[in-house]
Amino acid sequence: MVDMFPQGEPQLAPGQRVGVGRMMAGGVNKPRQGNDFYPTPPACTRALIAAERRAMVEALGADLYSPIWEPCGRGGAIMAELRRAGFDVIGTDIVADSAHGVTQQDLLTAKQAHSQVVVTNPPFALAEQMIRHLWLDLRVDYMALMLKATYWHAEVRTGLFHQTRPARIYALNWRPDFLGGGAPTMDVIWCIWQRGWADACAYHVLGPASGPNLFSENEVS
Repeated sequence: MVDMFPQGEPQLAPGQRVGVGRMMAGGVNKPRQGNDFYPTPPACTRALIAAERRAMVEALGADLYSPIWEPCGRGGAIMAELRRAGFDVIGTDIVADSAHGVTQQDLLTAKQAHSQVVVTNPPFALAEQMIRHLWLDLRVDYMALMLKATYWHAEVRTGLFHQTRPARIYALNWRPDFLGGGAPTMDVIWCIWQRGWADACAYHVLGPASGPNLFSENEVS
């Protein structure tokens, strides 16, 4: 196999701070994956689609072939579930992944959105910068980002919450096993931003997708 990066793999947003969130939840000192690369387990994306499919379709507009943008798409995990649900998807990442149709692009340097609808699991250390860039700079209409369940439990993010205010927050009622090692420790949420949403942020508890049609119904409370 040819080493595509003999000088080392490119890192997200050169010059940006990456000192936040170096450890996984649970107080266990574990080294982080390169570029915080933790493929999203399929059940997480399926649950999101089951709860948000209608909102995603409405945000895509009249063009049924408009794609969803996955800007942290390396590995193709989220993209695969979106495609399985019938969506077209454009994938980019700081590291290209041709095997999964992901082209190279650093989201934080993007000048234009590939779509008005974004679904992604951002690196924790860069989540705030990505939220700001997508919502305030690129001004996408809809985005769903997976974050740690305690993401908003920090005074330093109170301003971000009020400035961007998610429309909905879904707490997953199970702990995803990102590395397949068993005994996962991290609780996560899906945060949904929807341009023009006038109501208060709604909080739901989301279980794994179920029912006869995986992508048409889910148990949300």
